[in-house]
Amino acid sequence: MPAPPSEPAARLRAATADIRHHTRQTATHAGPAGRRELDALHAHLAALHQLLDQLLARTLPETPAEAAHLQAARIRLWQAAAHTHDAFHTAPPTVTGQPPGEDCPQRGTDVSVGALLTICQRHLASGATVRRQTTPADLHSPLHGHASYPQPGEERR
Repeated sequence: MPAPPSEPAARLRAATADIRHHTRQTATHAGPAGRRELDALHAHLAALHQLLDQLLARTLPETPAEAAHLQAARIRLWQAAAHTHDAFHTAPPTVTGQPPGEDCPQRGTDVSVGALLTICQRHLASGATVRRQTTPADLHSPLHGHASYPQPGEERR
């Protein structure tokens, strides 16, 4: 019997199916990703980051080894969101006449275009959480193959 739609795992499967469907549909489109698509992808990555954060909080007390891998995944997801945010701002503008990269409040220019502010606000909010939970070294460390990670809260040597 299929899981009810309100079950969290069923909703995740539906979201994954939607992403797969979108991927198949856009495979034939020519040209670069647009700002609208990058904004939607960033929103998805930010939501996944929140989900991993919640899973990590539930997992850490009972299985620290599993939590260490979730923490690494959360860091990599943040890096993906940061690069997607940067891609959004280097993509050609679709609404304003400004050059790429000139429309982010984070970069010092004030723009009243809702979509631009939405992605920046979402990114700043996620960034504040990330800075409280990780070190700069964690955020900038490259991932080389399958690595073992220190337990959350454990110091690096």
